[in-house]
Amino acid sequence: MADTVALQALQAIKTRLDAISTGSGYNTDPTVIMGVQPINPDQLNSGPVVTVFELRDDPTDELQLTGAQVIDLTIVVEGQMQFGATSTPQALSELWQDISQAVFLDDTTLGGLVLAVNRGPREFEYPQPGGNTIAVRQAVNVRYLETYGNP
Repeated sequence: MADTVALQALQAIKTRLDAISTGSGYNTDPTVIMGVQPINPDQLNSGPVVTVFELRDDPTDELQLTGAQVIDLTIVVEGQMQFGATSTPQALSELWQDISQAVFLDDTTLGGLVLAVNRGPREFEYPQPGGNTIAVRQAVNVRYLETYGNP
């Protein structure tokens, strides 16, 4: 069975994030992980970690005549790093810039896979007293057409 459009979109965004490296002209060299999972503090010792995961999908317009439905999918890209001498709020902004450039750079259809990829809300998280992790979360709104019918 073929992967769903949602999974293909998630994989396409991860592939774009995998391209982030200082050797490619970006500011950071993050480790990229697909799926929701806890980040081990040892992973952050090696540099930023970016996770990409599906948050939810919402069916919108059902097209009765064509047997298709427009789906709005929210994907979250979260970058985390240790807060300290080398990882400052400025470094977190650079990580967000890298994420934003990689995901939203030029092709807003993921190679024709989806109808549109748009920037959603973003939030920065700074450490609580005694904490040492800073993070940025960027919502990525993906709209695609899902067809259905008899196999």
